[in-house]
Amino acid sequence: MKQKNLMDGRGAELILGGVGKITFQGSLKAAAINGHVVNFDSASGSADPIMTDVLRTRSITVSVGSLIIFIATRENLLRRSNDVLNAITEGWLKLRIDHVMPLAEEEKAHQLLESRQSMGKIVLKVVDS
Repeated sequence: MKQKNLMDGRGAELILGGVGKITFQGSLKAAAINGHVVNFDSASGSADPIMTDVLRTRSITVSVGSLIIFIATRENLLRRSNDVLNAITEGWLKLRIDHVMPLAEEEKAHQLLESRQSMGKIVLKVVDS
């Protein structure tokens, strides 16, 4: 299994999944013994139901949530936003910018996103004339 080879065959202790249906089963397979899978979004649709035996055989835990719940109040939104910005500033959270393009190319940016041809953020640059 390719994912486990990246972790010397052990699997990942923590997997954060924001895609849903098309990646969830692979995340379960890539999890280590006593690993934890967090499914926080369903961009590709809801994950398929699982049998608890799949979890029990390797003592995997799964939790789910929704970003909208975590930022439901202005206080939570500001606190979590500041936590992310501080992590980027401190250097332990890396922000990957894949493309920077002028705002006039927003259609191309959408095509890149929809076709999954980007591996990071796409920044649309507003240029003063």
